[in-house]
Amino acid sequence: MNLSWSAPAASNQVFTTTLTCHPAGGGEEWYLDPVLACGDLTAAGGDFEALPGRLLSCEGVQGWAIRTTAAGHWFGQAVSYDELHANWCEARKKLGWVFTF
Repeated sequence: MNLSWSAPAASNQVFTTTLTCHPAGGGEEWYLDPVLACGDLTAAGGDFEALPGRLLSCEGVQGWAIRTTAAGHWFGQAVSYDELHANWCEARKKLGWVFTF
């Protein structure tokens, strides 16, 4: 699964990685925890709208809007996801470990 995140209002830089699950493994050495990320995706059945998220309080958190995207396959099913979040805290709160890279 190809994943990316960016802060479009702050920079043209886009951070990307490849997440491989079953067995879990990130395509990059700096992926924080591909096992947790794959666990979240497995719990959601590969549906980014159903990710379990994380218990975070984002009240008062400010920052640039964060765009997260995903494209690839989950057990042979095409997956595509693109969302703009209010800030990085809101993105992590909704998406759990998947975009922690």
